[in-house]
Amino acid sequence: MELELGGSALAVPQVTSTPAKAGAQLERSQ
Repeated sequence: MELELGGSALAVPQVTSTPAKAGAQLERSQ
C-alpha cells in the first residue's frame, strides 16, 4: 500500500487541475 500511496502522491501534482484524471489513475492503481 505504501508503494501505491507514493505513486498516487507523485501523480497528484501532475493532475492537480484535473480531478477526473486523478480518479482514473487511482482506479488503475487499485
